[in-house]
Amino acid sequence: IERDDIPQDDSTLGLFDMELEVAVEETMNEGEELLDKLMVLSFEHLESCQNAGRLDEVFEILFDLFENLILTTCKPKFPQFLLFYACSLDPEDCGVKFASKLLAIFLSSNKDRVTRTNAVDYLASYLSRGKFLHASFVARILKRLVDECADYCRTYNVGASSGHLVFYSGCQAIMYVLCFRMRSILDVPRFQLLLTPLESVLYHKLNPLKECNPYVVSEFLKQAKAGGLFIVSEAFIFGDLPESETSRAFGGFFSFDPCLFKISNSFISPNFIYWSMVKRTHDEDEAFAEVIVYGDTDNDEDYDDDPVLDNDVKRMSITPKQSYMRDTWRLSKMPSRIRPSTSPSQSL
Repeated sequence: IERDDIPQDDSTLGLFDMELEVAVEETMNEGEELLDKLMVLSFEHLESCQNAGRLDEVFEILFDLFENLILTTCKPKFPQFLLFYACSLDPEDCGVKFASKLLAIFLSSNKDRVTRTNAVDYLASYLSRGKFLHASFVARILKRLVDECADYCRTYNVGASSGHLVFYSGCQAIMYVLCFRMRSILDVPRFQLLLTPLESVLYHKLNPLKECNPYVVSEFLKQAKAGGLFIVSEAFIFGDLPESETSRAFGGFFSFDPCLFKISNSFISPNFIYWSMVKRTHDEDEAFAEVIVYGDTDNDEDYDDDPVLDNDVKRMSITPKQSYMRDTWRLSKMPSRIRPSTSPSQSL
């Protein structure tokens, strides 16, 4: 079952305006009900594996299947939530591994373009949705994506084209995560400093603001303007941006949009960030309740580097280029929630 099988809302609605507060199907056909029950059995099996101390072993098997069968599949609707739930059961091991493996695939020049772009799509959606993810780890992954895109800009100075699709997918992933987490990042000044290369990336002649999903770009720029993310904000057009053929190709599918099943959703939702939970930079404080995610406290010490997490990231295959911000290696966190996407057809 793919997401296209679900009736879509008005395509004129923005991506972030469409998320259902209750993202479950009120009526399901017999096949969907059966799949829902199978998902529940799978989640319960993962719980039993955790209790037996076998979750890490099962996770590795699941990821191998995911990489070989799911990652290259066009817009799968549910199987990725098996990995999401496994990660929620063991955030410090499985949760970190999943993000690290996806990042390694995106950074690998040995992988084909479709696999790399799909990997960073999953990564962005996972970092945005996982309430259980440690704040400092999300920050480091995001910083690594910024560095990679900045390195690419320094090497490639050709006009925008489909040949830069991997670069554009990285830029869109950064903006998507920041749509969910920008306010929490801006709350810690040194995290904002670590995002400094992003301004030059987005203002580069490759023009990612034109080439990426317009809904993501629009929400990102709205928050960037309200939060004062960029030093030279005059360089950016904060209104309507023209679309290109590439931007239409990105579409509106994000792999961890809310699970739409009645029963199995109850396993996912306690650990899931919905768009309505997000404190955006242009929102009034009193309109939102505090959302606590794994690793969040008011103490700035929680953002210090963790050697274990650092090693996980450093072991990943990275492009051989020298990053001009490689020595600074930290960032931030925070949560969110959004609905079944409506936009063009293809995934990131």
